[in-house]
Amino acid sequence: MTGAMAGMTVAITGATAAIAQAAAVAPLGRLGEPQDIAGAVRFLAGPESGWITGQSLAVDGGNELRRNPDLTPLVEAIFGAEAIATARAGKSPDQICRKTKP
Repeated sequence: MTGAMAGMTVAITGATAAIAQAAAVAPLGRLGEPQDIAGAVRFLAGPESGWITGQSLAVDGGNELRRNPDLTPLVEAIFGAEAIATARAGKSPDQICRKTKP
């Protein structure tokens, strides 16, 4: 696991295993950082993008091209296991999620 964002995510959620799993399968061998998308943002906000309309620009380090890791442990750390079970049952976990937020 590398990077400041990965460190912040672990500090917030405690989901070290989920972050390590995501980093292990990342096509570029690491998780993304804010500066990784800065060039695309600069381009899209500048005059060079003036002729671009209705496009999807994947600035994701190749993640769009692979199977995503199982982020259940990370989501459970944020919203709780009950919210996951509710969503998997096809119900809205909104009420449960609201209870977990301060």
